[in-house]
Amino acid sequence: MVQQVLYRALVSTKWLAESVRAGKLGPGLRVLDASWYSPGTREARKEYLERHVPGASFFDIEQCRDKASPYEMMLPSEAGFADYVGSLGISNDTHVVVYDGDDLGSFYAPRVWWMFRVFGHRTVSVLNGGFRNWLKEGHPVTSEPSRPEPAIFKATLNRSLLKTYEQVLENLESKRFQLVDSRAQGRYLGTQSEPDAVGPFIYILPWATTAAKQGRQMGVPSGPTLQVGKGSRNFCSETLRPKLNPSHRIKVGLFPKATAVSASMGWSQF
Repeated sequence: MVQQVLYRALVSTKWLAESVRAGKLGPGLRVLDASWYSPGTREARKEYLERHVPGASFFDIEQCRDKASPYEMMLPSEAGFADYVGSLGISNDTHVVVYDGDDLGSFYAPRVWWMFRVFGHRTVSVLNGGFRNWLKEGHPVTSEPSRPEPAIFKATLNRSLLKTYEQVLENLESKRFQLVDSRAQGRYLGTQSEPDAVGPFIYILPWATTAAKQGRQMGVPSGPTLQVGKGSRNFCSETLRPKLNPSHRIKVGLFPKATAVSASMGWSQF
């Protein structure tokens, strides 16, 4: 299988702290707080306004999405994504570092990392260990919102990183690629409440049991790795679930060229 090396898929808190201290944040380096939490739990924007990495902007996934879609958190159009990230001071020449405040260390940031990749932006990294690790190591925080000058960003959709309903349906016969269900095991088995019925997924990769719960940082796996057969590896999941799954690939600096994400949201309605 052909693999492509990623551009600095992970950066350390030490590296980012040194960059902040050296005044390197600007048009060439932007930091995004990509936190998102289920309604009724935590308030991501409120927590950002209370404290965040100095110079970081808040990436609001509720705004950067297809608001006309009947399904939650679908990707925006190329123009929509370009306008939104451009308003955050990000151009095609910007190195973007994303993090979130989840207790797991990195949970939603990989989703935004993937969005940048889908829209053709190569220079994007996830902060290893997230905001949790940033605080643990005693790095500075601020409550001052970042107000960068707008920039021009040109988005080009990379369709190889997406799978449509039609492609998944056709794959039932062709079996060109492997499907992986990343929902919790109870939802996969039908023993747990699920708003949408399970799709034609062959393997299950439960996110909660595969997360890096020990050190909260992503490292090279020390235990057995998942091998799901030949051909493309495709992570099919709920609309926001692609957040964690890409992190299991980017932590070793490699990503299968054909890996794609498809959402199971709404599958039962087809």
